Amino acid sequence: MQQNLIKLLYLRPYSEKTYGAEEQDLEAGLEILSSIKNVCVYDIRIDLKCPRLIHSRFNLKSETRIDFSDVVKFFYNKFSTFDHAMTQAYTYKNYCDLIKLIKELEIDIIMTNTTSTVLFGNQKYAKHIFRSVCFEPIYVLRAVNSKSKALLHSVLKLLSIKNELKAHVIFCISPRDARFYKNISKYYKRVNLQLMPLRQLKNHSSKSILIRDVQNLSVGFLGSTYNVLHNRKSLEFVASSIPNEFWFENGVKLNIYGRKIPSDFRLTQGIHVHEWVEDINEIYNINSCFIVPYFLGSGMQSKVFEPLIRGRILICDTRVLSEYPFMPYEHYIPAETAEDFVNAIKWVKSNPIEAIEISKQASTLANYLMGKEYIIQETLKSLRDS
Repeated sequence: MQQNLIKLLYLRPYSEKTYGAEEQDLEAGLEILSSIKNVCVYDIRIDLKCPRLIHSRFNLKSETRIDFSDVVKFFYNKFSTFDHAMTQAYTYKNYCDLIKLIKELEIDIIMTNTTSTVLFGNQKYAKHIFRSVCFEPIYVLRAVNSKSKALLHSVLKLLSIKNELKAHVIFCISPRDARFYKNISKYYKRVNLQLMPLRQLKNHSSKSILIRDVQNLSVGFLGSTYNVLHNRKSLEFVASSIPNEFWFENGVKLNIYGRKIPSDFRLTQGIHVHEWVEDINEIYNINSCFIVPYFLGSGMQSKVFEPLIRGRILICDTRVLSEYPFMPYEHYIPAETAEDFVNAIKWVKSNPIEAIEISKQASTLANYLMGKEYIIQETLKSLRDS
């Protein structure tokens, strides 16, 4: 066996689609781990619908035993957790199968991804890294339409977040989420917090030709799927708050991308719907500018950071930057109201040299901030040696 080899079990929810930001983050995480020298990665997925473990390479040995302490741990975790998202796949069979895999493969580290897998990391046989894609007690306040349901879900997730804090390391997706975890850990358990942006952003670094002209301005609006509440609210804001005639009268083309656009969405001159585009480079070759209003309280949105890293002009609400250190009028153009967005787009057309310079500065900073793969390698080595 290779000396200093780290055996890592990568646990993630199974998904048939790979176009969402979360799915892309999971795939990119596996790619990064697989590229690290002296790391052997075992990819295990959980089908949340059945639920069952999905693995094709391993045969469990019937003689591998489950300790009584493991049984106690399972039932304690199961019945002291109030968040259904954490427990929906946490069945006794899945738990036992995973413990057997960890024992038989002599796993050193288990990395769980999203709250749907985190409970499986709370055991004694391996160190645990939890990859958080959002601080859910805050996220659900804006992800659920009913205020009463949103508040109830938020409280249940807050009571269950102790399970995330049991990890040896939490990879937080943004400075804002890291601040949330740091504050709540004062009441539970202090944990090693590491900043880990959307991992698929490594695939966008330096892949676009920087823009040279904004006179014939095309503006992009991205949403992976509009059956997600914050995407739908953003689309409604752009469609109803910004006057429809603005686009045509000012010679600006608005390109809307994403699946499941509402059937009652009205098209007007200057607005074009493309739905889902397989080649993302096509989107960035067409559009010099992107707009992002604010309808989400946690996490990190690819529709914000992809344009930045690709050197496109970003007009957005400051809050969508999740406390990453981008500066208004230096790296992006701030806008909150519909009037702000209208005036910002007009400014871009009237000040092309300044707007392009902002996009260049944003790309430089974004490429520096988003390249965090080395943190994964350093964290694995630190956990192995501790």
